Amino acid sequence: MSDDDEKDYDKGDLKKERDRLDKMGAKSTFNLLSEKKKEEDK
Repeated sequence: MSDDDEKDYDKGDLKKERDRLDKMGAKSTFNLLSEKKKEEDK
């Protein structure tokens, strides 16, 4: 993940998707996927 991607992480579609998942109570699932992605990006 580039620095620019990091800055934009909470903007736009990703934030909308996360907000939508939050409403469904799936925040922990999103966080798990997010953490997994960060691990893979290293």
